[in-house]
Amino acid sequence: MRRLIYTALCMLLTLAAQAQQDPIFSTYLSNKLVLNPAYAGSRDAISISMQARQQWVGFSGAPKTALLTAHMPTGDMRHGFGLVLATDRWGHAQTTQFAGQYAYRIPLGENSNLALGLKAGLRSFRLNYDGVPLWDAGDEAFNGGNIYSKAQMVVAPGIYFQNDYFYAGLSVNDIVPHKIYETASTTTPGKTATHVFGMIGAAIPAGEALRIKPSILIRGVNGAPLGTDLSLLLSYKNRVGAGITWRPRNALAFVLQSHITKTVQLGYAYDLGLNAIRDYTTGSHELMLGLDLNFKAAEHPEPSPF
Repeated sequence: MRRLIYTALCMLLTLAAQAQQDPIFSTYLSNKLVLNPAYAGSRDAISISMQARQQWVGFSGAPKTALLTAHMPTGDMRHGFGLVLATDRWGHAQTTQFAGQYAYRIPLGENSNLALGLKAGLRSFRLNYDGVPLWDAGDEAFNGGNIYSKAQMVVAPGIYFQNDYFYAGLSVNDIVPHKIYETASTTTPGKTATHVFGMIGAAIPAGEALRIKPSILIRGVNGAPLGTDLSLLLSYKNRVGAGITWRPRNALAFVLQSHITKTVQLGYAYDLGLNAIRDYTTGSHELMLGLDLNFKAAEHPEPSPF
């Protein structure tokens, strides 16, 4: 088992990357499955989450993202299974992804688990030329039809540790980069980029009811500066939380989340731009609805801190 864990860590740490393309979520703290397949089955429930993000409101062609995830553990908590359906649209382009996820969970003590995860599925890229303004009406790049589409496989590993007070994870979005746009007239095909995600966070008790939850998310892509989310959330009995996320040189996100019941969770985030694009947009909005079905209230008087 030590060799298996060491091999997984080496594989994740040595992956290369090329450009930043994946969507960013400000409510990922409530649903880490969007970033790490090893998170599958980490909640003692059938967990379903729906997220919608409108980025850069007022900016023409700004990204719009929708995400549906579901995951659950087996009865012995040794295995986790999940599904992800995501669509991301910007300008005249759109990507859609459908993938299954699996996590093998290794108990390391009371309420502590290390999980090795893998995501596998399909991702499609679609480019609609209709409505694209052209300087040259006879441009050869647009003579192949009104729609360009391509599909590829997605394979993404991850590793994740969690107990009642701490979590840490490392993952990538795809270990096999693909050409996503290539025609007879293109000399430099568009390619997907491998993103590396590192996350760490804690739930620090501050009295009987309050918890302080600092966290860090790092996104690494070759050819671009490291992306960093520095978050601080204050939570009351893990039921109501409010916090802030700072992305240096990028944005400041204000996050609210609430467990209306032990089954239903709502979240909202507003991103205020800190870069030059803030002069052309009123910010970004994100909504999240989460459901934990068959939650064992007798065993868990409070929702999971993570």
